[in-house]
Amino acid sequence: MKEYANEGAGALLLTLLAVLGQTWAGESAFPMAYGAALAALMLAAPTSAGFNPALALAEYLVGERERLSSFLPYRIATQFAGAAVGAMLATFTVRCFGVPVAGAQLLDDLFCASFLAGIGALAMAFVYLNTSTAGAEPLRAAATGTMAFAATSVIGSRTVAACNPAVYLGLTLSGTLAWDTFWAATVATFIGAAAGASLFLLARERAE
Repeated sequence: MKEYANEGAGALLLTLLAVLGQTWAGESAFPMAYGAALAALMLAAPTSAGFNPALALAEYLVGERERLSSFLPYRIATQFAGAAVGAMLATFTVRCFGVPVAGAQLLDDLFCASFLAGIGALAMAFVYLNTSTAGAEPLRAAATGTMAFAATSVIGSRTVAACNPAVYLGLTLSGTLAWDTFWAATVATFIGAAAGASLFLLARERAE
């Protein structure tokens, strides 16, 4: 069951970042951001089929993971379900900002920007926790850093994309961020990290 839970969670996060990236990252940055997000999620969930129903089918046809072959429809359904939830979250986020505003972020968009920072923290926490096993420190660093690159590329133009309250404090003290932005982003990041931990625990509990 853990594999299915991770398939759904990965499809959710990958679709969420893909929709936001397609909307905001631009044609040149989108392929790198999407590839980085996929790499990070596959490092975090190495038994997944790339969160891709087409790859799940290809895997079945060549006879890989035979013990899962009878559950192929459930695996694909989980991927589609996760993608649908990710698309809904992305649509809400894009509509939250409305028409893009040039220059500094408006105070009216503070909730939207904070929500987006929370999404980035959710993705990073999910990847970090899934790779936090003894002896896997290089893997954890690679996966978390890759997800940070993906999140920054996709959402950095709309919010503070570091997903790190300590960095937020430094940016605020340097005058880059206002204090109201610091508090909102910090709270949203903590909430997002807690949501990522819940997603991780859900997959682990189902495995047990």
